[in-house]
Amino acid sequence: MFLRYRLKKLKPLIAVEATNEVETSVMYSVRYSDKAAIDHGKELQKFLNKFKGINIKVDGWPGKKTSNAFMKVTGYYLQGDPRLK
Repeated sequence: MFLRYRLKKLKPLIAVEATNEVETSVMYSVRYSDKAAIDHGKELQKFLNKFKGINIKVDGWPGKKTSNAFMKVTGYYLQGDPRLK
């Protein structure tokens, strides 16, 4: 019941429609990291930059700014984001 309520409450600003399987898998395999660049970090940032109003640096570090952009697109922060606690 809590999960249903939370999902209704959090609505993305932009509908996400991945253009291929690679972008979809990258979106769900990247975790929050403010300590180092990680695998697929750049791919996720490039994907997020395709949305209007999002302009983040493509450096492979999926930290706070990348997580904020991910939230705008999907309605969720990146997995591992400290704001989820």
